[in-house]
Amino acid sequence: MAASPRTWSCSRSAATRTAARWCASRPPYSREGEYWNVKIEDTSRAEYGVGCFIKPYQQPHPPIAISIKSPSSGSARMAGKQGWIPISGAAFLHPRYTASHWEAYAEGCGKAGRQADPDIWPVARSIIVAPSDQEARDYVLNPEGPFGELTAMAHEWDLEFGKRTMTLLAEEVMPALSQHADATRVASAAG
Repeated sequence: MAASPRTWSCSRSAATRTAARWCASRPPYSREGEYWNVKIEDTSRAEYGVGCFIKPYQQPHPPIAISIKSPSSGSARMAGKQGWIPISGAAFLHPRYTASHWEAYAEGCGKAGRQADPDIWPVARSIIVAPSDQEARDYVLNPEGPFGELTAMAHEWDLEFGKRTMTLLAEEVMPALSQHADATRVASAAG
């Protein structure tokens, strides 16, 4: 059974805090919690790296970053409260949600009494750079690679747009792509 978004968020937060604590502590490690229990008690081979965690160079721990995609993201809010780095951008992120990530992050920072710093906020996007606009379009429309299937992402945040996109994909783009792929295979076999 899948966990609720709230349960998943709380368990992720607990795991991250636990890992950060272990970065600053020495074995043995023990954590009994709501989501899992972890014990590492045998430190007899610690000199070989068994039974202890490698200590990071950054103290008390490296910066922690968290990927966020939902509008008005609770993960962004949590990142702000915890002092973590929010990363906006996922395959399914609609651009109009990006601003709500910053608002939620800033709200979390405010609750923790810290100022939100936009300089630490990365926003991921798919960027295609090619010698010409036409080559970039060709790459996007006809990606090459050893993949077995082309999977389209649905744009469920805009139902009518999503339906129109999928209809055009099925009725116009895929037949043209199939025809192109068949012609390419024939040309490769003949060459």
